[in-house]
Amino acid sequence: MKTDGSRKVSAGIAGEVSDEYKENFFEYKTISPLLAAQVGTLASLLGYDYSVYQGQREGREPTYRVRFVSGEGKRGGRHVSFEARLHERDAQDVWMYDVECAGIHNFVCGVGNVVAHNTNEPEYQRLKNNEFMEALRDRTVKIDVPYVTRLRDEIKIYEKDFNPERVRGKHIAPHTIEIAAMWAVLTRLEQPKHANLSLIQKLKLYNGKTLPGFTEDNIIELKREAPNEGMHGISPRYIQDKISNAIVAHQDEDSVNPFMVLHELESGLRHHSLITNQEQLQHYPRAAVRRPRGVRGRSEE
Repeated sequence: MKTDGSRKVSAGIAGEVSDEYKENFFEYKTISPLLAAQVGTLASLLGYDYSVYQGQREGREPTYRVRFVSGEGKRGGRHVSFEARLHERDAQDVWMYDVECAGIHNFVCGVGNVVAHNTNEPEYQRLKNNEFMEALRDRTVKIDVPYVTRLRDEIKIYEKDFNPERVRGKHIAPHTIEIAAMWAVLTRLEQPKHANLSLIQKLKLYNGKTLPGFTEDNIIELKREAPNEGMHGISPRYIQDKISNAIVAHQDEDSVNPFMVLHELESGLRHHSLITNQEQLQHYPRAAVRRPRGVRGRSEE
């Protein structure tokens, strides 16, 4: 569209499209991804179908071309099909707590008004079973992102927040973070079918430890037997909250030990929104521990 309001269809398609298409054709170019997204939103509000194209320019910022028309026919009208194209990206030593756009920290991904957000599996299943959410379900593409099942990776998540630089005036006893991380990972693992393998041993195998009689091929087979592993269990956010509770709850103590954190982890399960019956509760680790002399924990309620 020109400044006087007239439209000019590109020469490549001018001879192939209808007069109706020419009348409704609109194309906008910009180097601002935010502005392109806003134009796309306006097109949606006006009832137009539109496409967004990104043009790469060497040494310069990419351009965004928003094109939309209304009417019937191949080059206009409402599309009835949707194809999801997902792009993998190699990432190492990168931790992500929320799916968000870099820089602007929101959940609108790209320029096509695609909303990307993370949720828990039970909440998603609840959405699927809600008969009033049919329109949203039809527009939702589910991508499974399981919780961490390797102990050393889980430990790194908590070490970022609970370390001497971040926690002042309270000593975190050795193995406290490790025990909390182990507890979390155990809630996400499925009981092994191998008769001579315990859940703790399975956790150790996943963490790279070697056990007699088990090879790399056995570990691959264990993961194949449990394709949904990591899709259920306790989230890192729950663990972080309970470690924080243990630090705050014991004002008279100058340190936090594994027994205090385990107490918070277990007592919090009774009020967890995702645990609705006793059978679910039995799946979570129970630490029948005795506190050594001289180590005090929070009084039992």
